[in-house]
Amino acid sequence: MKQHLATGFPGWDRMILDTYREKVAENWLKAHPGAKFPHFIYIWLPDDHTAGRAPCYYTPDYYVANNDYATAKFIHYLSTTPQWKHMVVFLTEDDAQSGADHIDAHRTLALAMGPWVKQGFLETNLYSQVNILKTTEAIFGLPPMSQWDQNASVFRGIWTDHPDFAPTPKPTPIQIPVAFNSGACTNVKLLRREVGMTGHSLSGKWFKEHEDTLEAKLPPLAKDVRYSPTTLLKVPGPEQMKQEWVAAKGEKSYDQVMAYLRRIAAKHHAPLAAFRAGEDE
Repeated sequence: MKQHLATGFPGWDRMILDTYREKVAENWLKAHPGAKFPHFIYIWLPDDHTAGRAPCYYTPDYYVANNDYATAKFIHYLSTTPQWKHMVVFLTEDDAQSGADHIDAHRTLALAMGPWVKQGFLETNLYSQVNILKTTEAIFGLPPMSQWDQNASVFRGIWTDHPDFAPTPKPTPIQIPVAFNSGACTNVKLLRREVGMTGHSLSGKWFKEHEDTLEAKLPPLAKDVRYSPTTLLKVPGPEQMKQEWVAAKGEKSYDQVMAYLRRIAAKHHAPLAAFRAGEDE
């Protein structure tokens, strides 16, 4: 399965924006042209879920705007590929939470896009997510997987005999400024957000891969400072962090991580103590 998956596609991390997810998906498809281009594509862009008003996260307005832009950009890319003339895109949400309208709280949106779909057409028949699955199975000639899709109907009223193969319009740039919810941010959230801006989740692997490039110029080492595992005594948090880090990874690595923490602290107008182990903000 691995050859059919964009393994670098970010998972559920609210600090990673959909514009980065779109970039990963688009680059993966560009690396698989012609016969390698998949017949079926499944992609999720979850930022319109937002993080509510949780402190430190992006505001709901910016999450939704970012999601709209990423979605439009990905569909525009698909419409510029040779495969577009044979393509249909179904877009829906995973559920209808917090989206109640004047009729029923179980309702959610569904969009169909492609050359063979009627433009500006509103389908008023009652459908569910199972109908998307049923229609997809019918397109590929696949058998049903359960009684639910076996008994479901395909979408019928949305198609046209006069396809329009023109690419979709280029998306309008995001109009909402980048903003974050107010409230106290924990050290972990600040660092997660910093890493998330690069399209990654905070992990030991990420830090190890980037620690050598975090700072170009490092402060000089004191010649009389030498640590070994035997010197790990019961000392205050910052000193213990220093001893453990130097013992495990060396003095250069410790200076690099401290240079990185100083840069992060300065960027967030916070004291270095807010990011060092064992110290309070």
